[in-house]
Amino acid sequence: MSSFEVFMTEDNIRLVCVAGFWLECIMATLLMGRQVTIYSDIIPFMWDNFQLADSQFDFTPNFLDLEIRKDISFGFWFALFELLVLDFPVKFFEHRLLKAYGLYDKSMRYWVRNKFEETLLNTMHKTVTSFFLSFFINVYDNQTTGYHTLFRHTILAIIYCITLFVVEFLEHVFTYMDRDSFKPIPEGLLKDRLAAICTRTGYPLDKVYIEVVPPNHPMNAYCVSFFGLYTRIVIISSLIEGFYDEQDSNKRHVRGKRSPGLTISELEGIFAHEVGHWVKRHNEKNDIFASIFCEPILFVLAMWSREQKMLYQAFHFSPSDISSLPYPLLPGLFIGEQIICRVLDKTIYSFWNSVGCAMEREADMFSVPIRYAEKLKTGLVKLKMLVLGYPSTDPVYSLFYDHHPSLVERIRSIEQEQAATPK
Repeated sequence: MSSFEVFMTEDNIRLVCVAGFWLECIMATLLMGRQVTIYSDIIPFMWDNFQLADSQFDFTPNFLDLEIRKDISFGFWFALFELLVLDFPVKFFEHRLLKAYGLYDKSMRYWVRNKFEETLLNTMHKTVTSFFLSFFINVYDNQTTGYHTLFRHTILAIIYCITLFVVEFLEHVFTYMDRDSFKPIPEGLLKDRLAAICTRTGYPLDKVYIEVVPPNHPMNAYCVSFFGLYTRIVIISSLIEGFYDEQDSNKRHVRGKRSPGLTISELEGIFAHEVGHWVKRHNEKNDIFASIFCEPILFVLAMWSREQKMLYQAFHFSPSDISSLPYPLLPGLFIGEQIICRVLDKTIYSFWNSVGCAMEREADMFSVPIRYAEKLKTGLVKLKMLVLGYPSTDPVYSLFYDHHPSLVERIRSIEQEQAATPK
């Protein structure tokens, strides 16, 4: 027995996991401290120096023009700063790393174009959100000063959620609508089998796509939808056993190697699971859950931080900016959401993950009455083997980090549903 095998006892493995968890917490704390240091200089600098031209908006009261102009300008320039200075270097390193290991086969030109579109879309998102937030909040604050603070903040949170909901829908649609790698299911046995499931469940077959990726790309399939206005089920090509894209002209991602993924029978079970997400409206429920639970909490805390002079002083705002209430709107919202609310992130994410796991179980249960449960179980087991995943996880760890139940839990739930379902 080697020294490594002697060391890898259950207690030592648990010790390594706990040590790794605390190391992650320490690194996250150090990174957050560094982030606060950068933001404490950038936020007041952009608020004071990056402003729109001194012109009047015809549709706002004169006393609000300056505040709204500064909010829109701050939202635009800070979005560019986050994307180009903070996000772009990390994404570029990730691109080079994935390409070096054969997990990404797109050219640099394609990647730069994709990042440019993403930057433009996110900047528009932040700018539009900044305008609506600034307009509604400033007008509401100046017209309802007699109302109770909690009630006023609740109304503002609802307005904020509606605005964010609409803008994120547009961003969501544009993100998935123009993917060059999305292709319809090719003619053959796979399409016939998936068509049979679509016929039984009512899902449109023309909304099923294959996303062409290198054979060693992470395997996945997912469903996206938005209240009947937009829907799509995407199967990653690496999930399909022996997939070979005959229509790809350059063949750079093939190199004689085919995907080791799932058989057609196993793919039927996985596809039935994804259709279950569509039938149960899980995407829509997630959006509603975020709108009525997560966002109002963060927003109310952010509005509270807007009235805390100490926070603005800590972020080096000039005395002229914080001489009287209310303090600058968008910087206060940003400080509240990105810095103060980080304390509550893990608690909120634990509830979010619990909801996500419940939805995954519900999608698994959907395969039982349509008689695809056995194929789903086989597909889940093989998929876990292909990705070298452990079949079970610690419940506490899973609560904070896993969006899916463990394989053991999913198989047990499916079997219990099968036992309770009449033959």
